[in-house]
Amino acid sequence: MRELSFNNVLEIHSKIFQSVDPNEIECLVATLLNYRETGRIVGLGAGRMGYSLRSFIMRLSHIGFEAYMIGDTSLPRIGCGDLVLVNSSSGNTPSVLLYAEQAKQAGATVISLCANENSKISELVDKNICYVVQEDLQLMKTSYEQFSFLFWDFIAHKMIFVADLDVRKIEHNHSILE
Repeated sequence: MRELSFNNVLEIHSKIFQSVDPNEIECLVATLLNYRETGRIVGLGAGRMGYSLRSFIMRLSHIGFEAYMIGDTSLPRIGCGDLVLVNSSSGNTPSVLLYAEQAKQAGATVISLCANENSKISELVDKNICYVVQEDLQLMKTSYEQFSFLFWDFIAHKMIFVADLDVRKIEHNHSILE
């Protein structure tokens, strides 16, 4: 294994982000904002990809959305009018694929963030935001897990900016029981 510098990590993330179509980001932000008053958003991911999406789902809750993560005991039945966000670098994780299929069958809109435009999940969803795989020195899929965390935080910021939301109100929604 070759040595890795922090600058290498930052360069990889910059390249991955540049591979995402800016129009898809704008469309995602607009789609998410449409669900603020009218629908629920459910996050679907496994492992570290799931953890990064869970952080975004928490941020959506701070912003004022009705948002849940798969596995939450309070997750209501998914149906028409709901949005399911899938976070999977491979796009072929069996458990994530199964839940995405069930969400589609129930009538939910499904959007994925994925590094594989030819994956089973990419073929299933209503919209797939794809990023390009980069040569990386980090362990396994670490760069994609890190990227998705940064990506979803960036999307939260864009949503707050575009909707001109009151940051103090959002900060007030942050848990005080930590």
